[in-house]
Amino acid sequence: MADLIAYRDMVGLGVSPEYSREEKELNALASFWFVCEMGADALHEIRVWHWFYDHPEASVEELKKVTIDIANDIWNEYFADIFGVRDIPIFSIYSHFINGSLYLHSYPLGNIILMQLEEYFEGKDFEEEMVRICTIGKLTPDLWMKEATGESLSSEPMLRAVRKAIDNYN
Repeated sequence: MADLIAYRDMVGLGVSPEYSREEKELNALASFWFVCEMGADALHEIRVWHWFYDHPEASVEELKKVTIDIANDIWNEYFADIFGVRDIPIFSIYSHFINGSLYLHSYPLGNIILMQLEEYFEGKDFEEEMVRICTIGKLTPDLWMKEATGESLSSEPMLRAVRKAIDNYN
C-alpha cells in the first residue's frame, strides 16, 4: 500500500496535477525488474534452505559453497542468456536469510499485488478504493485480492503494464 501512495505523492502534495502515463509506465518497468531480481533471491533462499534441511550437519564451508553454487545455477538458468555472462553469484548477496525465516518471497509477491491494484484502480476514485481495500483485513494473498478486485492474484496485470510501457518506448 505504501508504494501505491508513494507513487502518487506529488499529486497529493499538489506538485503534479496527475499520476502521469510516463510515471505509471516507468513504475511498471521498475516493478517488473524488482520482481525478477527479488524472485531470483527468493528462489535462492528456498533452494538453500531446502539443501540445508537435507544436510543438517553441513559445515560452514559446505553451506558457503552451496549458497554460491545455487546462486550461480539460478543466474545461469534465468539471466545468463539475457546478459551474456555465466556464473554470477549475485543472488548470494542476501545470505543473511540463513539466520532468519523464509521471507524473501514476500517482496516479489508485494509488487505483483501492487501492479494488479494499479490496474484495478484505473478510472476509479483512488482514495475511496484505498479506504475500502485497507479495511478488508488479514487474509491469504489470493483471497485478499479477490475481495479487493474481484479477481484472483495474477501477474498478468504487471505483464500487460510492462508490454504497454515497452510498446510506448519503441
